[in-house]
Amino acid sequence: MSDSMIDQDQLPKPHAAKRFVLACLALSALPLFYLLFDLLSFRNDVSSWLAMRLVGASLLLDEQKLYVDFWDWSQPVVYDLLQGLLWLRSALEKVGIIVFADNLAHIAVWLLVVLSLCLTAALTYQVLLRCDERERSVASQDAAAALLPSQIQDASLALLFSTALASLILRFDFGDLPHLLVLALAPWIFLRWLVYRGLFCQNPLALAIGSLAGLSAALDLPFLGVFITVEVVLAADAVLGGQPLAALGKRLWRPEMLGFFIVLLLCLLRLTLLEPVVSNAYWHWTMPLRWLNYQVYDPALYSSESSPDRRDILYGLALASALTFFLQRKNSFFLPPFVLAWSGFLIYMVERQGLSRDLSLTVFGTTLIASLTFLLLGRTLRGLFLSKGEKQSLAVVRLGQAVIVFVAAAVVALTAYSLGCDRDRLYVFRVGRGQGYEDLLSVYDKNTVWQKPVLVLCDYPAAAYPALLSLSAERRGYLLWARPLRLLVWLKAHAVLVPPLKDFYDYMLGRLRADIGSGDANLIVVQSALGDALERSGLAVELEDKYVRGEPCRYVSRNEQPREYFGTNDFERYLRRLTP
Repeated sequence: MSDSMIDQDQLPKPHAAKRFVLACLALSALPLFYLLFDLLSFRNDVSSWLAMRLVGASLLLDEQKLYVDFWDWSQPVVYDLLQGLLWLRSALEKVGIIVFADNLAHIAVWLLVVLSLCLTAALTYQVLLRCDERERSVASQDAAAALLPSQIQDASLALLFSTALASLILRFDFGDLPHLLVLALAPWIFLRWLVYRGLFCQNPLALAIGSLAGLSAALDLPFLGVFITVEVVLAADAVLGGQPLAALGKRLWRPEMLGFFIVLLLCLLRLTLLEPVVSNAYWHWTMPLRWLNYQVYDPALYSSESSPDRRDILYGLALASALTFFLQRKNSFFLPPFVLAWSGFLIYMVERQGLSRDLSLTVFGTTLIASLTFLLLGRTLRGLFLSKGEKQSLAVVRLGQAVIVFVAAAVVALTAYSLGCDRDRLYVFRVGRGQGYEDLLSVYDKNTVWQKPVLVLCDYPAAAYPALLSLSAERRGYLLWARPLRLLVWLKAHAVLVPPLKDFYDYMLGRLRADIGSGDANLIVVQSALGDALERSGLAVELEDKYVRGEPCRYVSRNEQPREYFGTNDFERYLRRLTP
């Protein structure tokens, strides 16, 4: 994208490095600013998981206790960050700026995308400046550390564009925890790849990248494993490439590692500051249940059409793997996105939900591999048209840049068109009322009053959020989502409910009985698949006593983005009995 690309062996000068970085950022602005336009145009397209956690953060501001007064298995640091966002919203309201919580969250995450791009761009600029004859002669003592400037340029350009494009592709899961992990991993994998090849950046930048990575690793249990896997694979690749084992120690004792472990340690220390009752609920209830979720088999999730069909992503993963196998020798940066893509697939298999959100890393990895392949193909074609030793003319360079811009714009346009088609298909399907069943969102509209309580028991958040957040209906009930009800009832039925989880089971049932028995909720909606759990727990009797069963309804969806589900989308509604 700059004049420094005229000759692969030409070492970039400061002005050329600056022009290259600015050109990469300009190309990344195509998906970045269309993403902002889409966020502002379709404000109700909020990730259900993000919306649910925003509701939980608002409860914390009302001095309720996580895991005790309401339940979600997210880490405390997640709610700390969201509370900060809601405090900012309150501060803006005091100066007359009114903004909805979900819209503010979208803007904040979009700024995180910008931050991720800026960190990667700054890293590229510093590394290209350090890539002079003196440092290359030192680095070339290690065969594995030899990198051409063109390889760094291709890796940087592909990474910057893919980070912004993947955020657009993940539009319906924008701001969810896997997406935040993608934003932190983008500069991290680039930095660690360069470090293992003997190229370093300034310490403040490395600390910033490492700190962001450490924070993201603490957001959810599987995330730390992704960083460990990336590090192990890069180290193994360096050793297989000829680097001595003694050199690996220098690669590990770097400022970015210091920032990573300091922030990760602070997040762990945060757990020691929990109130005793919250700490007990976290360690004895929530974390065992989180691990239990990886072990309990639910046959309902494996029936026909019980989860979204994402064979498109899996086919892309297979193709990306084949490309990595054949092209890695051309540019070793193919390896990090390959690891991320398969890490995302492993998370998808472990979570056993079948939702697109669990494949966010796979989407990012395959997008990055596709971008690298395109750039490598362009360089190969250029070499075919030029005789050996012949220099490119400025016209040829400009033509190559124009092709890159055209292809990038076309990819962004196709992605935008795909998002529009997803929305249109959902609208057409909802008009058909889902085979005669009333849409669950219509049930909310008809039976809820502003800030009146609603109780929803469902195994996935999408049936309740962001609908309840948009309606400003007061969420009633202990469970933000009803995964514990299904898991604990299953354990009790199979006589494997250990004492700490039995305490949680009794506590949860007591809270749910109080929620139902109070009769405060105008509407109670229960996922049909939880009917057996309600019967076994005795909650069905309480429900029938206080409420009148209405007509069945359905979370109307083709089981595609933007409205996905797993298990079943059938629901029962219960209306409060009118007192004489």
